[in-house]
Amino acid sequence: MEKTSLITDKSHRFFGCRFPAECIYKDSTFPEYVADLFLCQLPDGTSIRVLSKQIDIGDWQAQCIAETKIKYGIELGSIIMITKIGSGFYDKNFDTNQPHLVTDFLGDGSIVCDYGKAQIYNAEMEIYTGEVPIQTYFTKTIAQTLTDIFRSKNK
Repeated sequence: MEKTSLITDKSHRFFGCRFPAECIYKDSTFPEYVADLFLCQLPDGTSIRVLSKQIDIGDWQAQCIAETKIKYGIELGSIIMITKIGSGFYDKNFDTNQPHLVTDFLGDGSIVCDYGKAQIYNAEMEIYTGEVPIQTYFTKTIAQTLTDIFRSKNK
């Protein structure tokens, strides 16, 4: 899916024009202070650089979310299994061997799982089919404790 950028800066010579674009710099550390940088391809083959404050950023973010939904075939409420970790952040008890609920999508295309336990970007995943038993950290701890007791009594 090719994303496009609509230039909304009235002082820009291409105000009101939409061009194929890509985000070439994103500051995730200080997003409220530093504008993202986009590269727009013009019809004549040349390119221009524009800042996120010069484009319809809401439109861009909607395209990123749509691209993520199409790529993985998921929606809010989908249950997924992560098959390969991507970038992002994960809670210390986040278990990739267990299914997770998609609870939000962020404007950069990241997927939020389990109400903020993880924010995933560029991971490999599939829709959960029920083939792996659902376990929480608590049930896994209990299962391990029972296994340890059983093994110690049968030595």
